[in-house]
Amino acid sequence: MQFDFIIVGSGPAGSYAAYLLSELGKKVALIERDPLFSKRAICGEIIPEKKFLLEAIDEDESIKETFSLFEQFVRNRTKQIIFKMGSREYRLDYGMMRIDRAGLVKYLSEKAVDLGCKFLLGRFSSWLEKNDEVKVRVFTEEGEQLLRGSNLVIAAGASFYKEMFNVKDMDMAFALRTIVSGVSMSNSVVMEVDPHIAPGGYLWIIPVGKDRANVGLGVRLPFVSKINVKSSLKSFIIKKFKNFNIEEREAGRLVPVGGMRRAQLGRIFLLGDSAGMCVPINGGGIYTAMISAHVLYRAVKEGTPKSYEKILAKSIGRIVNIGLVYRRAADLIVFNSRRLEIASKITPSLVVRDMIAMKRTIRTYPAMKLLSEMAQLIHQI
Repeated sequence: MQFDFIIVGSGPAGSYAAYLLSELGKKVALIERDPLFSKRAICGEIIPEKKFLLEAIDEDESIKETFSLFEQFVRNRTKQIIFKMGSREYRLDYGMMRIDRAGLVKYLSEKAVDLGCKFLLGRFSSWLEKNDEVKVRVFTEEGEQLLRGSNLVIAAGASFYKEMFNVKDMDMAFALRTIVSGVSMSNSVVMEVDPHIAPGGYLWIIPVGKDRANVGLGVRLPFVSKINVKSSLKSFIIKKFKNFNIEEREAGRLVPVGGMRRAQLGRIFLLGDSAGMCVPINGGGIYTAMISAHVLYRAVKEGTPKSYEKILAKSIGRIVNIGLVYRRAADLIVFNSRRLEIASKITPSLVVRDMIAMKRTIRTYPAMKLLSEMAQLIHQI
């Protein structure tokens, strides 16, 4: 079978790319290995309100169209982030919205199929780029299938990228989350930094409706083997809520926090987490992934697919790079309780908000850039 685009992974980025490229009249194949792909949501499902995102980046066509789509799948909104660092609690004005990720993915994949996209439920086996085409082998219930395409799009996450290209040195975190019900809480997103429970990362509580919350934590990969991540999450839940019910079992995934990598390798295009588009300071990846899918659509529509990376650099690249500077600066304190406590006493609320919002302000960015460079030097030593 011959296609214009073979897309691996039907998450938010892959399903959006399949829909947009099919709408252009391209022949698209979409490969997904998980039978429950449209029901799983191994993340916080939360993104910034567009007006707050635009504090950090200029709006372009991809941001406008992607956020217009998000508006159809908003389940609830929050206006404040309660950020706890050491013994100090910051209350920050920053609006966010929780997305129905499962509904969004289901909608986009079905729209893609309606437009002629071929959906294959199966396991990606191997690929070969040769003679101006890409050959992909997929194992399905019907057996092995060989697909031929002009281009290959990888939208299957950081773990898939690491395995596909045999990468050893990716800077990643492990995120684990669950849904609890029967809890009493305010309509604010809660973020806590605690090196004993989530070394190198943070814990979160995200309202998902009346008396329900998405609760999780992110731990830098080198520390996952040193703590019991599930027990840490359970301890955090017990600490925060007197009464609760575990509504969904824990679900986890690897998140890239080391910044963007090459997003185009010849006829291979990488979307979202596969190219490290997750924001390093907070782990946000849904909106960056979907914006990358729309950027690919724009490049193909304009007949200049090689411009994909250039357009990305002006939007997602800017956010990710600022987030990486802030994350590296934060690394100097987030692994040590004593440093964390000192930082909490001297860090103004405006600086914390700048970091969460990825704003590149004079009051914050130069100092964080210097600390980031110091952190890299210490790491090399």
